[in-house]
Amino acid sequence: MKPIITLTIILFLSLTFAFAQSIFENDITGNNPNTFNPYIINQVLNSNIAATGIGRGSGIVGKNKNNEYKAKGWSDSTLNENDYFEFSMTPETEYQIDFINFIYTPKRNNGSVDSFELRSSIDGYVSTIDNPIYDTLGVTIDLSSAAFQGINGIITFRLYAWGADNESKDFSIKDFAFNGAVSESSLSLNDQIITSKSLKIIERQNGEVQFKLTGSLEMKSIQIIDLHGRTLYKLDVSGNSIALGLNILSRTIYVAMVRLTNGQVITKKAVKRY
Repeated sequence: MKPIITLTIILFLSLTFAFAQSIFENDITGNNPNTFNPYIINQVLNSNIAATGIGRGSGIVGKNKNNEYKAKGWSDSTLNENDYFEFSMTPETEYQIDFINFIYTPKRNNGSVDSFELRSSIDGYVSTIDNPIYDTLGVTIDLSSAAFQGINGIITFRLYAWGADNESKDFSIKDFAFNGAVSESSLSLNDQIITSKSLKIIERQNGEVQFKLTGSLEMKSIQIIDLHGRTLYKLDVSGNSIALGLNILSRTIYVAMVRLTNGQVITKKAVKRY
């Protein structure tokens, strides 16, 4: 018998009717976007949410630069509650947002501005979501925790920055994207409530991955998504158990979205080890 290794699962359960993808993004192109606060030109949104673009706090000052949202004034030695870029989203009535991650490309001058922190309005900007490391190739912040699932009202994220050696040093966002799913938030009285134990994902050492549902539930399709929100596989399936040859996938974290024949979707995040 082939040895079976259960995937290390970091999961969130979501009953949705939409697949994960970019729900709010902006490549930030144009002349001196900083002249707008917030900047909404060229933003792309899911049709069931509204967003106020990228804005900045009162403690920083916009700085001219084409094709990026730039500001100066990040010279505090610790986090200043007025020094941030912010992003707000609101789902339409009877819709909810299930987040996967926040991706952005930063830029700074002369290695200045060396500390960063993401917070949200969920708790009044008190708790740290992440302290990302500066990376010119792009930064990805995980938003798949339970706190950022089923959002049915306005939510704002603030990216704080500090540590510049003088007031003139700048920090900017060249582009950004929030990835996730927007779906109807209410279940009808006839919908079945699905628990986190309804789907098992098992990885075999030969690269096969088994998806197995409990009880009488049956699958309709399986979608595999990376943490950048890109769909790698989307397959029509049937039954309550199937093994897929996913050996060509790299060893990293993926999101599996399994649509059921009853219209509901189970979303799970898992680590591929082989």
